[in-house]
Amino acid sequence: GLLHPERVAGMHFFNPVHKMPLVEVVRTDSASRRAVDVLCGLAARLGKNPVVVRDGPGFVVNRVLMPYLNEAILLVEEGLPPQRIDQVMQRFGMPMGPLELLDQVGLDVAAHIAKAMAPSFGDRFPRTDAFERMVKNGWLGQKSGKGFYVHRRRGTRVNHLAVNLLRQGRPAGG
Repeated sequence: GLLHPERVAGMHFFNPVHKMPLVEVVRTDSASRRAVDVLCGLAARLGKNPVVVRDGPGFVVNRVLMPYLNEAILLVEEGLPPQRIDQVMQRFGMPMGPLELLDQVGLDVAAHIAKAMAPSFGDRFPRTDAFERMVKNGWLGQKSGKGFYVHRRRGTRVNHLAVNLLRQGRPAGG
Protein backbone atom coordinates (compact mmCIF):
# COMPACT_ATOMS: atom_id res chain seq x y z
CA GLY A 1 0.00 0.00 0.00
CA LEU A 2 2.99 2.34 -0.16
CA LEU A 3 3.17 5.03 -2.81
CA HIS A 4 6.96 4.51 -3.17
CA PRO A 5 7.94 1.01 -1.97
CA GLU A 6 11.28 1.40 -3.74
CA ARG A 7 12.25 3.89 -1.01
CA VAL A 8 11.85 1.36 1.81
CA ALA A 9 14.90 -0.40 3.26
CA GLY A 10 16.02 -0.93 6.82
CA MET A 11 18.95 -0.78 9.21
CA HIS A 12 19.59 -3.36 11.91
CA PHE A 13 22.28 -2.47 14.42
CA PHE A 14 24.31 -5.14 16.21
CA ASN A 15 24.47 -5.18 20.01
CA PRO A 16 26.17 -3.67 21.85
CA VAL A 17 25.73 -0.81 19.38
CA HIS A 18 28.56 1.30 20.83
CA LYS A 19 31.06 -1.58 20.40
CA MET A 20 29.97 -3.35 17.24
CA PRO A 21 31.22 -1.92 13.94
CA LEU A 22 28.68 -3.73 11.73
CA VAL A 23 25.16 -2.74 10.76
CA GLU A 24 22.84 -4.72 8.50
CA VAL A 25 21.27 -2.74 5.67
CA VAL A 26 18.09 -4.66 4.90
CA ARG A 27 17.11 -4.71 1.23
CA THR A 28 13.42 -5.41 0.68
CA ASP A 29 12.22 -7.02 -2.55
CA SER A 30 11.12 -3.64 -3.88
CA ALA A 31 13.97 -1.47 -2.53
CA SER A 32 15.84 0.53 -5.12
CA ARG A 33 19.62 0.55 -5.36
CA ARG A 34 19.49 4.22 -4.36
CA ALA A 35 17.61 3.46 -1.12
CA VAL A 36 20.20 0.83 -0.20
CA ASP A 37 23.07 3.15 -1.12
CA VAL A 38 21.64 5.97 1.02
CA LEU A 39 21.50 3.68 4.07
CA CYS A 40 25.00 2.34 3.40
CA GLY A 41 26.25 5.93 3.28
CA LEU A 42 24.47 6.77 6.53
CA ALA A 43 25.99 3.71 8.20
CA ALA A 44 29.45 4.79 7.05
CA ARG A 45 28.88 8.33 8.38
CA LEU A 46 27.94 6.77 11.72
CA GLY A 47 31.28 4.95 11.73
CA LYS A 48 29.72 1.57 10.98
CA ASN A 49 30.49 -1.01 8.31
CA PRO A 50 27.30 -1.77 6.36
CA VAL A 51 26.47 -5.32 5.31
CA VAL A 52 23.62 -5.57 2.79
CA VAL A 53 21.21 -8.44 3.56
CA ARG A 54 17.85 -9.58 2.23
CA ASP A 55 14.74 -9.10 4.31
CA GLY A 56 14.05 -12.34 6.16
CA PRO A 57 13.52 -13.78 9.64
CA GLY A 58 16.38 -12.76 11.89
CA PHE A 59 18.40 -11.20 9.07
CA VAL A 60 21.97 -12.50 9.38
CA VAL A 61 22.96 -11.53 12.90
CA ASN A 62 20.11 -13.27 14.70
CA ARG A 63 20.43 -16.40 12.57
CA VAL A 64 24.00 -16.70 13.85
CA LEU A 65 23.50 -15.20 17.29
CA MET A 66 20.46 -17.10 18.58
CA PRO A 67 22.02 -20.59 18.39
CA TYR A 68 25.11 -19.18 20.17
CA LEU A 69 22.92 -17.67 22.92
CA ASN A 70 20.88 -20.88 23.21
CA GLU A 71 24.07 -22.89 23.70
CA ALA A 72 25.20 -20.52 26.46
CA ILE A 73 21.88 -21.10 28.24
CA LEU A 74 22.29 -24.87 27.86
CA LEU A 75 25.71 -24.57 29.51
CA VAL A 76 24.10 -22.78 32.48
CA GLU A 77 21.43 -25.48 32.67
CA GLU A 78 24.20 -28.12 32.67
CA GLY A 79 26.00 -26.49 35.59
CA LEU A 80 28.56 -24.02 34.21
CA PRO A 81 28.64 -20.69 36.08
CA PRO A 82 27.41 -17.75 33.96
CA GLN A 83 30.51 -15.64 34.67
CA ARG A 84 32.76 -18.50 33.45
CA ILE A 85 30.84 -18.77 30.17
CA ASP A 86 31.10 -15.01 29.62
CA GLN A 87 34.81 -14.91 30.53
CA VAL A 88 35.69 -17.73 28.13
CA MET A 89 33.85 -16.09 25.24
CA GLN A 90 35.50 -12.73 25.92
CA ARG A 91 38.91 -14.40 25.91
CA PHE A 92 37.90 -15.99 22.60
CA GLY A 93 37.45 -12.45 21.23
CA MET A 94 33.80 -11.56 21.69
CA PRO A 95 33.21 -7.97 22.91
CA MET A 96 31.12 -9.36 25.77
CA GLY A 97 29.89 -12.74 26.92
CA PRO A 98 26.63 -14.21 25.63
CA LEU A 99 24.81 -13.96 28.97
CA GLU A 100 25.97 -10.38 29.50
CA LEU A 101 24.72 -9.66 25.99
CA LEU A 102 21.33 -11.21 26.75
CA ASP A 103 21.04 -9.04 29.86
CA GLN A 104 21.90 -5.96 27.81
CA VAL A 105 19.54 -6.74 24.92
CA GLY A 106 16.76 -7.84 27.25
CA LEU A 107 15.42 -11.30 27.84
CA ASP A 108 11.98 -10.19 26.67
CA VAL A 109 13.51 -9.07 23.37
CA ALA A 110 15.41 -12.37 23.05
CA ALA A 111 12.19 -14.29 23.74
CA HIS A 112 10.41 -12.32 21.02
CA ILE A 113 13.19 -12.92 18.48
CA ALA A 114 13.33 -16.64 19.26
CA LYS A 115 9.56 -16.96 18.92
CA ALA A 116 9.53 -15.01 15.64
CA MET A 117 12.30 -17.12 14.12
CA ALA A 118 11.00 -20.53 15.21
CA PRO A 119 8.37 -21.04 12.45
CA SER A 120 10.92 -20.38 9.71
CA PHE A 121 13.60 -22.70 11.03
CA GLY A 122 11.83 -25.52 12.86
CA ASP A 123 14.24 -28.15 14.18
CA ARG A 124 17.25 -26.33 12.72
CA PHE A 125 16.70 -23.71 15.41
CA PRO A 126 16.10 -25.53 18.69
CA ARG A 127 14.32 -23.33 21.21
CA THR A 128 14.73 -23.13 24.93
CA ASP A 129 11.97 -21.94 27.20
CA ALA A 130 14.55 -20.25 29.44
CA PHE A 131 13.73 -16.80 28.07
CA GLU A 132 10.04 -17.19 28.84
CA ARG A 133 10.70 -18.58 32.32
CA MET A 134 13.01 -15.70 33.19
CA VAL A 135 10.63 -13.09 31.76
CA LYS A 136 7.76 -14.65 33.76
CA ASN A 137 9.84 -13.93 36.90
CA GLY A 138 10.34 -10.32 35.83
CA TRP A 139 14.02 -10.88 35.00
CA LEU A 140 14.47 -8.86 31.82
CA GLY A 141 18.17 -8.09 32.25
CA GLN A 142 19.62 -4.65 32.88
CA LYS A 143 16.32 -2.84 32.35
CA SER A 144 14.71 -4.65 35.30
CA GLY A 145 17.90 -4.93 37.36
CA LYS A 146 17.99 -8.74 37.09
CA GLY A 147 18.62 -11.28 34.40
CA PHE A 148 21.51 -13.72 34.43
CA TYR A 149 23.13 -11.10 36.63
CA VAL A 150 21.87 -8.73 39.33
CA HIS A 151 22.71 -5.23 38.13
CA ARG A 152 23.49 -2.59 40.73
CA ARG A 153 25.28 0.76 40.58
CA ARG A 154 28.31 -0.78 42.28
CA GLY A 155 28.58 -3.64 39.81
CA THR A 156 27.02 -6.93 38.92
CA ARG A 157 26.85 -10.36 40.46
CA VAL A 158 25.35 -13.64 39.32
CA ASN A 159 21.59 -13.96 39.79
CA HIS A 160 21.65 -17.33 41.55
CA LEU A 161 17.83 -17.48 41.53
CA ALA A 162 17.90 -17.44 37.71
CA VAL A 163 20.67 -20.03 37.59
CA ASN A 164 18.70 -22.31 39.92
CA LEU A 165 15.54 -21.81 37.88
CA LEU A 166 17.32 -22.85 34.68
CA ARG A 167 18.98 -25.86 36.27
CA GLN A 168 15.65 -27.06 37.72
CA GLY A 169 14.02 -26.81 34.30
CA ARG A 170 16.60 -29.08 32.68
CA PRO A 171 15.00 -32.30 31.40
CA ALA A 172 16.14 -35.51 33.11
CA GLY A 173 18.96 -37.15 31.17
CA GLY A 174 19.31 -34.07 28.95
